[in-house]
Amino acid sequence: MQYTIDQLDALQEIINIGVGHGANALHKMSQSLVRLQPPLLEVLTPDELQAQIEEKTGVESISVVDLPFRGSFSGTAELVIPSIHADKLVTKLINEGLEDLTHWEVRAGTLTEVGNVVLNAVMGTISNLLRFSLRYSMPCYMERNVQDITPHNLRTYGTAIIFARTPFGLEDLGIQGNIILFIEVASFDKLLTAIDNYQSSLGVIG
Repeated sequence: MQYTIDQLDALQEIINIGVGHGANALHKMSQSLVRLQPPLLEVLTPDELQAQIEEKTGVESISVVDLPFRGSFSGTAELVIPSIHADKLVTKLINEGLEDLTHWEVRAGTLTEVGNVVLNAVMGTISNLLRFSLRYSMPCYMERNVQDITPHNLRTYGTAIIFARTPFGLEDLGIQGNIILFIEVASFDKLLTAIDNYQSSLGVIG
């Protein structure tokens, strides 16, 4: 997979816009100030991704919301939150104690809603600015070990993993999460071509 720094920088800026939209929506849900850091994009292998998550979070248990997509390009977007942070987030949103988090439906439903809001904001921004048509499957919540972070079907068929290290946090809770795009290798060139067209439309010479 060949890509340029300019292409990665352009995608980084697009994702940054999407994360900003997601953060605004999350602020309305939680009534907490949402801190954002500019995203740092890297294209990684599954093993490199696992090492990054372990290094940055220091945890093995993660809460994950998957949003599969198809259309002009295909893959899965993930919101990844350390499970201990997910506990705090659910407690904040439902205004209940941690003992209530044993109800799987409440926990899964709350985190799925958060993931759906953030990921749709990011993917919607990508599709709008790059003029892609995307169809989304229902978001899916699960808890995983870091070792299982890559969707198994994408390991099988080959994946370009775009790790958007975009820590966002709720100011009063110290909650952080990251966004990961698993893009099928066959779709990666389409994405790069769309980025080139987007830069050309802005008068940017790559």
